[in-house]
Amino acid sequence: MQYKVTNKVPVPHHRMIYPFRMMEVGDSFLVPLEDLKNHRQVRSAASHFGRRNRPYRFSVIREKSGYRVFRIA
Repeated sequence: MQYKVTNKVPVPHHRMIYPFRMMEVGDSFLVPLEDLKNHRQVRSAASHFGRRNRPYRFSVIREKSGYRVFRIA
């Protein structure tokens, strides 16, 4: 099979759902329950972002209306 090589095609950027990069230490945001398929979704995203982008660290707390994500470092 032959493949056609193309050039000048921009590389798509990874779409971020949550605003981790814009947060300062002490900032937080709420993810409403209706926006989540699974409660681990936001915890996993925060953990993954923190591991790949040191020194970002997050804490995710369950609230009545959803999950609040705090930047702690």
